[in-house]
Amino acid sequence: MRLYRFKREKTISFHNFGDMQVYVCLLSDIKGELHPGLSIVTSASIFEVPYPLSKPEAISFAASIRAAANGTVPFKVTLKGSYANMFTSTSISFTRIEDNQLKARFFHGIFIFGQYGWTTMQPGSVLICANSIENLVWD
Repeated sequence: MRLYRFKREKTISFHNFGDMQVYVCLLSDIKGELHPGLSIVTSASIFEVPYPLSKPEAISFAASIRAAANGTVPFKVTLKGSYANMFTSTSISFTRIEDNQLKARFFHGIFIFGQYGWTTMQPGSVLICANSIENLVWD
């Protein structure tokens, strides 16, 4: 049984950012066709939320998290919900760099209902995630 219209089929890379896990992957739709995107799961949920990405969306998201990793803070980036994931959105607000750790506040949910949390990330890990997103292949 599917909860969302997409599900993770092939993982290209996995990134653990404390309470948030990000899979750069290929997502399959209900017809079985593969689409590049992200799948995000937080520590308070058992459901992975899929975000199929177009090439411009992926490049924009990768550039945004790369800017935060390079020290442009505060910086906020949002993956908007759509019909594909039952309108679940994920917002990450990079707040500061402290002790070579990128501090971020995140929201993962629908409208105002969901999980709010804080997480820390290594700037290098965020850059690796951005590279993985940029290396996704579109037909």
